[in-house]
Amino acid sequence: GRNHRGQLGDGGDHGSSAVPLRVEGLERTAEVTVGWRHSCVRLENGELYCWGRDVEGQLGNASRDDMRGPTRVEPPPP
Repeated sequence: GRNHRGQLGDGGDHGSSAVPLRVEGLERTAEVTVGWRHSCVRLENGELYCWGRDVEGQLGNASRDDMRGPTRVEPPPP
């Protein structure tokens, strides 16, 4: 897909890819989900990482800043 908001997770914001890319540090991925301009993965250990467009808080990291690479999403307090 496109990468104009960092949604490929490679640290950049340009170019595109017609094939899946490996995102460094996320080798033990259990699940992947993608949105219009963002991506998220859940690792085998339960950790959640998201990156890409965050204008409406869709990355779940209490920010509204776009993220060009994987950013850990902390679980909500009990």
